[in-house]
Amino acid sequence: EHLDMMWDATNIFGGYVPDRFWSVIPYLHGGIMHNISINGSKEGLVRNEWAAGAGLLNLFRIDDRASIYVDARAFALNHAVTGNKNDKYTMAGSLNAGVYYDLGRQIVRFPPGETIIPRDKSKLVNGHHDGPYIYNGIGDNWFVGAQAGLSSAVTFATEAGFNGKVTPTVDIFAGKWFSPEYGFRAGV
Repeated sequence: EHLDMMWDATNIFGGYVPDRFWSVIPYLHGGIMHNISINGSKEGLVRNEWAAGAGLLNLFRIDDRASIYVDARAFALNHAVTGNKNDKYTMAGSLNAGVYYDLGRQIVRFPPGETIIPRDKSKLVNGHHDGPYIYNGIGDNWFVGAQAGLSSAVTFATEAGFNGKVTPTVDIFAGKWFSPEYGFRAGV
């Protein structure tokens, strides 16, 4: 399980554009890493361990609701999850691709009570809106997604190095944008 706090850097620096094709979204990542042994051996492995790190999501808009993306993530975790008792800690990374789908009403509110719906470009200035924004309602701007990719780890000890194992990774998640710049997602 994980929780990611996301910042849409494209909207922060370029203003809100309802039909932007590409968004760059850095995020802080935290959660519990589950170690699942593929060959059935559980000797020396810890099944659950806290992990923390950061990532970069590149989101490509297909239409008003659907997007595809590439997600690169790096995180640190306790050495025990690798089963090597000589390690001090482990840095792991993953590269994933996935689909992202917007649920419910996708809306942005601007003071004093004016509303821009994604296809309404009449209130944009020079193609974008710089805010300030009013945070949206509880039912607005939710999304779901799924991704798959590859993950690997680098261990740090006297015999430090790449462990040589690249494993598949799968993730499903749901999240919410509180404004055009800030949101979260939680996944398993």
